[in-house]
Amino acid sequence: MKKIHSSVLFVFSISVFLTIFGSIISCTSNPSQNKMETFDTGMGVYTQNDRLLFELLGIKDILIYTTDGKDVELIVYETSSGIDFVKIRVDNSMVGIRSEYAWADRTYPGFVRQGQRLINVKINGLTLPCDVLIYKNSRTGEEIEMYFEISDFFGKW
Repeated sequence: MKKIHSSVLFVFSISVFLTIFGSIISCTSNPSQNKMETFDTGMGVYTQNDRLLFELLGIKDILIYTTDGKDVELIVYETSSGIDFVKIRVDNSMVGIRSEYAWADRTYPGFVRQGQRLINVKINGLTLPCDVLIYKNSRTGEEIEMYFEISDFFGKW
């Protein structure tokens, strides 16, 4: 899977993201110094049938922003397969779902959302709900999947 990385697109995307969803309070440039509770490096993410999807290699980025008067924290993990795995910390489903879409749209410009499904994954013995977003590049036809761990806001309307 090829990811599009461009500083110009990133700056533009961030400005659109901020316009729609509020201001970033902080962005950790050295996530290893962050003291918040996270998943450990090397943990496997498994399906309900105990099939390994990927391993978590470490924290790639942490974003914190405010929207609708709520702080939203997104912890982006680097994975063994290159698939995006994002933990969203907020206590409201509407804000959490909008955060998924905003992050995906910012991270993959030129891609269009094709679908979404809810699955359960197992991490360190815990069964957790995950949204899987499927995006497609309208120019190249490339499809990608992104996993969002949503246990903090799932079902909290």
